[in-house]
Amino acid sequence: MFRQQEEESIIYSDKRVRITDKRISVGSSGYPTRYRMSDIVFVSKSMRPPKRITGIIVIILGIAVLATIPLWLPVIETNISSLSDIVFKSVIALGVIALAIGIWDVLTVKPAYTVMISTRNGGVEEALSSYNEAYIERIADVMKRACVEHGNVQER
Repeated sequence: MFRQQEEESIIYSDKRVRITDKRISVGSSGYPTRYRMSDIVFVSKSMRPPKRITGIIVIILGIAVLATIPLWLPVIETNISSLSDIVFKSVIALGVIALAIGIWDVLTVKPAYTVMISTRNGGVEEALSSYNEAYIERIADVMKRACVEHGNVQER
């Protein structure tokens, strides 16, 4: 009639991950992604390179705005009004600010580290990602050890 549930032993638990001897749950507590220990065949850590395209686009925009400065010089020389001077200085400021933001973005963007899980049905999934490499390293290590002890993963 009623199937009796076996007790699970918690091996590791934090806000995002819960590892027991039967399953791994990753994600929010309301709707976590669950993997049965018996379905996991391989656990690895990988790195996703940083996406620098946004910073590069902003740098190009800043250079393009600064490149228009020679076009403004005849206007400034013939029309010495405070409005044209303000517009000219605003164009320079906009170009310099865009260039600075783009350079800052390119230099500070970080790679994302991920825990990859290969399942028995041949699928490979990104189970967890973070910019904190030490955290991902720790979670991947705990998952590997748990899967070796309680699942199908062979120690490599």
